[in-house]
Amino acid sequence: MTSGLLWHSLPGTHDVSAAFAALYGDAPYALWWDDQGERGRGVSYLASGSPVMVDGSHWREALRAAHSELPSVDAAALGPLPLGLVLVLPYELGADTLGLTLPTDGRPSAPIALMVDRVVAIDHRSASATLYALGERWEGELVQWRDATAHCLATAPTLPDPELPQAPQILWRDSTKRYREIISGAKKAITEGEAYQLCVTTQLQVEADIDPIALHRVIRQSNPTHHQGVIRAGELSLVSASPETFLDVSSGGVVTTRPIKGTRPRGVTPEDDQRLADELRGSDKEQAENLMIVDLMRNDLSVVCDTGSVAVPELMVVESYTSVHQLVSTVTGQLRNDADLVDLIDSSFPAGSMTGAPKRRAVELLAGWERAPRGYYSGVWGVWRADGSATLAMTIRTAVITNRGLSIGVGGGITALSDPDSEIAEVGIKAMPFLRALGHEQVEYS
Repeated sequence: MTSGLLWHSLPGTHDVSAAFAALYGDAPYALWWDDQGERGRGVSYLASGSPVMVDGSHWREALRAAHSELPSVDAAALGPLPLGLVLVLPYELGADTLGLTLPTDGRPSAPIALMVDRVVAIDHRSASATLYALGERWEGELVQWRDATAHCLATAPTLPDPELPQAPQILWRDSTKRYREIISGAKKAITEGEAYQLCVTTQLQVEADIDPIALHRVIRQSNPTHHQGVIRAGELSLVSASPETFLDVSSGGVVTTRPIKGTRPRGVTPEDDQRLADELRGSDKEQAENLMIVDLMRNDLSVVCDTGSVAVPELMVVESYTSVHQLVSTVTGQLRNDADLVDLIDSSFPAGSMTGAPKRRAVELLAGWERAPRGYYSGVWGVWRADGSATLAMTIRTAVITNRGLSIGVGGGITALSDPDSEIAEVGIKAMPFLRALGHEQVEYS
């Protein structure tokens, strides 16, 4: 047994949805993380968490202090387990990392941190469940949790199919006419040399009573990804089907970022699907967009990585997901011994794939055009584990749900070669998996 990590296998088979409902259906702070799809491990992680107060102006100190309170665990002990600090960082945290003033609507999104020290893992193929906990021995309260969890899972009732509102009204922040104007402004700024690439975004609102767990149950079946989950933090929930890795850090300090720039829909037939993938692979516009963000991320990592360690092992690879083809690159580096995840976030947040290049000027320009905060959209979510490793995904293809309804941010990268019609269609493509779950087959951005 690895020091600092306890595990206990349970008999029988277990349904993930029923297990979450039985264990954490009423928990005010909870995590359901699905690592699935073609690039996933085929495992779900279920947990409750304890909230950690994080002041946006002192987030560095707060995160480091909370992480220091985690039990000691051997290096590389946890693998992919989300045991540690589960984090949700809003885009506007970039105001601090970049030293800028960003727009706010009077309700600024605060960083979210949950302390998670025990988790239930359910394998999708075998339906077997394993309990994991930070600790040295099964004793005291840990034994009580283990036994109570085993009993709860053994008696969990079968759930009915999830129910969602069908075809609720969609309210776009920007009309397609207004979005065209923003694209035109972005292309003009690029032509005039203010930026090389700009990630223009908008948001949609659905004012309806939507159950985050029901939405996640639908999306995890229709659009599986390796960064998929629902995080419940009091009155706010995030439901994410993100395909993009912002930062992955091993316990030994190997950093990986995988920026996505370039999108095509999946084809109706195999021949059409291959045509669209080839079109993406051969697009001068998409290649230029991807390459600029790769260079930006190389620069961001070099600030906190060992000199000469930053590399690009994969450049502009087409990855295919349920609803889209994506153009993805991989940048790696070795984190310096005197740096940690907080330093890495400080040097690279917000992600270049959601801003553009050069980053600071891109963020300033985008704030002027978008005229509203992005909130949690374009930020990141994931875990800083007790063994020092971390996995953070981009908060894209994500619904933010409160008692006011649901919001989804969508957008795309603009270069000098961008076609406005294609950019508008891309917004619709990215929004459709969630909107189909709500009974919509076509939207204004189509």
